[in-house]
Amino acid sequence: MAMNKKPRFEDLSPAELAEINNGVGPTWLPAYLRQYAGKVFAFRVNGRKVDWYPPGAQIEHDFGYSAGGDVIYRHECDMRLLKSMQENFKKNLPAKMHWQGLLIADASYILLRFHGVSSFYFYGKDDPVPTLEEVIKRAKGEDPVDNVLWKKFLPLITIPLGLATLLGIAAMFSARQILLTLVRFGQTQQESPDNG
Repeated sequence: MAMNKKPRFEDLSPAELAEINNGVGPTWLPAYLRQYAGKVFAFRVNGRKVDWYPPGAQIEHDFGYSAGGDVIYRHECDMRLLKSMQENFKKNLPAKMHWQGLLIADASYILLRFHGVSSFYFYGKDDPVPTLEEVIKRAKGEDPVDNVLWKKFLPLITIPLGLATLLGIAAMFSARQILLTLVRFGQTQQESPDNG
């Protein structure tokens, strides 16, 4: 029995790529929110938009999750997106903002590792390889396999965990700002002529 060859990202046409692009977020999130998140998650630098998720890398990640595979392939998909984000930030952000970009890239990677499991299509070496049509359906959230009962309740767990992660990131940003302010204040106190 001939097995299907796993669809490859490099072989997709522009029309197929457009169908794969499902925005930013898990497949259970409504499509309009995923598309909105993809537009909002960006830095504004000198009137220019720097996307958090480079569009080509985001589509490749969506394709990888929809094409599926084993846990190693999922990790490879997440690592490719992380590296693309890091390179994008280093290339397109001013040096003084690199730490912010790298923090966002790392936080996105952590969120993907924890919460992306619900969107990745797992199958083993003895299972049939999905066709391109199945991959595109899955990317658009139309695959009946994605409608299993446990995935309906997954947001009850992942949304609070995601919010807790985002609060942790905000706390890191705040802690850094407080430390920078204290250091600057200490430097101005040492330079002040009144202390002499």
